[in-house]
Amino acid sequence: MAKKISTKRLLESYKRFYPDVTATTCSVSSGEDSFTAKTAFDLALKIGKMTHSYPLWVQVDKKKIVILKSREFLKNLDRMKEGARVRFFDPRHPEFCCEGVIAKDGILYSGAAPQIFVESEEYDADGETPVFAVFWRPVEEMSEK
Repeated sequence: MAKKISTKRLLESYKRFYPDVTATTCSVSSGEDSFTAKTAFDLALKIGKMTHSYPLWVQVDKKKIVILKSREFLKNLDRMKEGARVRFFDPRHPEFCCEGVIAKDGILYSGAAPQIFVESEEYDADGETPVFAVFWRPVEEMSEK
């Protein structure tokens, strides 16, 4: 079984990518009730909609959900439609830079993390296999910084 990552450590880590990231925790108190993965992700998206943000990470335990969300991430996703140029951005490795194109509209969650479809020879992404969305930003967003 995978070791759980503390919410505090996750929050600190994600602040490197999106400084506006916040955490929301939801839990059930009933001894019989628990969260299914589908219920947890539906709730995370609803909370994101209410707070004008989008989930960067959704950690699901039977009785508890931790949602890390960002308004800046939502703004980026709104501009990352099929055909949009995007750039890989990881502040931990600023020396690595490459660009790509969004191959398909939409986002999916694999495990706890959002994934997008990018085509990039430099990154070895074929547009069919999803990549971790947090590392990619619209090219025009990068030039604004």
